[in-house]
Amino acid sequence: PIVTTIDLSSSLDMQVAQGSIQADLDGERQATILFPKGLTATMTLPNGDEQPLSVLNVRATEYTVGENGSNAMPGELPTFSGYTYAVELSVDEAIEAGATTVTFNQEIPLYVDNFLEFPVGGIVPVGWYDFETSSWVPSKNGRIIKILNITDGKAALDIDGTGTIASTESLNTLGITELELKQLAITFNEGDSLWRSPISHLTPWDCNWPFGPPNDAEL
Repeated sequence: PIVTTIDLSSSLDMQVAQGSIQADLDGERQATILFPKGLTATMTLPNGDEQPLSVLNVRATEYTVGENGSNAMPGELPTFSGYTYAVELSVDEAIEAGATTVTFNQEIPLYVDNFLEFPVGGIVPVGWYDFETSSWVPSKNGRIIKILNITDGKAALDIDGTGTIASTESLNTLGITELELKQLAITFNEGDSLWRSPISHLTPWDCNWPFGPPNDAEL
């Protein structure tokens, strides 16, 4: 039910949209999307026409909550993908227009609390659901990061699990800007561990790890 108005013509360096806090036996988590200054958005209408959007009323609705979460998924998962976390990111204006997609001119970060306590530095396998083909589409992997401290109004991040602060060069490889570090310092707390996934459009997004043997398995 939570809706956040994002004005892409705003002079703010960064705007934030968050969904409801969800909690079940797996833990507590919340989806957070960061919208940087200069971002543009376009929705594609059913006839193929494209229409720019300057104001977005954004919602983040998790599917994977509670005992019946698997039944709420928009489509069946691929064979080797384990049921983990999925959230639909939507825009009210696009739904009202019957648009098929909302696409951005650049990637923006989707953050989710590391509620399953996966190791920092690990890969986040990411995909999105294509309603037109009724299938999941692989996308660029994300990364599990941790906020080590907040200094001079910016978050210092561990992005490889070493417990050391990532260099500017290392952050650049993930597309993490100084403005994003400043927003992380405002939105989250020291010690928070998060899944960071780059997304380029709004649709159902899926962060699902593959099945595999336990770490102590023996041949």
